[in-house]
Amino acid sequence: MRPLRIKNSFIPWSFPEIVAKEEGLFEKAGLDVSFYALEPADVEPSNKPSWYKGLTEEGKVDAYSCCAWAALDRLSDGGKNKIVGATSSLDYAFTIMVQPNSKIKEVTDLADVEILVNLRTGSHYCNLRQLEDQVPYEHIRLVHGGAPQNRLLAMMDGSAQAAALISPYTEVAAALGFREVFKTSMVDVLAYVARSDLPESEVSSFLTALEAAINRIRADPEHYKPLYMKVLRETLSGYPNEYKSKALAAAAAVETSVKTVQWGPLKPYAKETFSTIETWMESHSLLEKPISYEQLVNNRPLQEALSSESR
Repeated sequence: MRPLRIKNSFIPWSFPEIVAKEEGLFEKAGLDVSFYALEPADVEPSNKPSWYKGLTEEGKVDAYSCCAWAALDRLSDGGKNKIVGATSSLDYAFTIMVQPNSKIKEVTDLADVEILVNLRTGSHYCNLRQLEDQVPYEHIRLVHGGAPQNRLLAMMDGSAQAAALISPYTEVAAALGFREVFKTSMVDVLAYVARSDLPESEVSSFLTALEAAINRIRADPEHYKPLYMKVLRETLSGYPNEYKSKALAAAAAVETSVKTVQWGPLKPYAKETFSTIETWMESHSLLEKPISYEQLVNNRPLQEALSSESR
C-alpha cells in the first residue's frame, strides 16, 4: 500500500474522499490514505498560498481540493504542485445570510458591510465575482472568518452581521432564524491538486478512487445522507455548549431537506476555464505571481484514470 495524505475540508468539498475512505475505494486502488484536518473549532489562516505551501512542503499533505480560483492563486509556486483534475457540483452555490433583525434587506444593502468568508477560497472569489455586479467593487467588504462552521458560529454569537454559507450550513442557519439576502448563481467548482513529485500512477489511483466515490454518491445520494449528516454534526462539535445544542437541534430539524452533495464526473481542468479565471483575477490584482496553464496543469494522470476505467 502506498501512503497518501489528503487534506480533509469536510463537507461539501471533501465528501467524495470521505466516502472513498469509508468504503475502501482507496485501499482497492492500492493507497493507504490518511486525512489531515484542523480541529472543528480551529480557524484556517487567511494566507492560503503560504499555508498550503507549508502543508505540502512539510509532508503533511500530498493532495487536496480547492475552488477553481484558489488553485491559480496557490499554484504560482514554480510547478511544485499541479492541478490534476476538476469537477463541478450539480447545484451548490453560496448564500449570504444576515441576522434576523438586520436592516439589510437586499443585496445592495451589503455595501460597506463586513461579510464573513474564508479568504482566498470559493466563498471569497465566487461572492466577489458576483457581488461586484450589484455592489460597487470598492464597497465590497469580504473579511476572513474561516470554514463555514466557524462563520455560522460567528453569526450565532453575534460577532458577525453577515456571512457567506453553503449547504448544509445554509439550511442550519435558516432554521436558526438567519435570513438570506444574496445567492450566487454559479455552482461550486473544485480543482484537485497533487504534489508534482508524486508518481503519476499514484495520482491516477487517487483519481480512480475519487471517480468511483462520486459515481456511488450520484447513484444513491439518500444512501449517503446519514454519513453526510454525521460529518456535519462533527464540524459543529467544537462549538461552546450554549451554541452547540442549538446548532445540533437545527441540523436535526433540517435533515430531511438537506441534499447530499453530488459532484459531476471528473474532467480535465480546461484551458478555457483557466483563461477566463486568470483574466478576471489578474484584472483585480488577486494573483501574487504571473502564471501559465502549462505551469499549473497536468492532465495525464486523469487521462490514465479515465482510460483504465473504460477498459
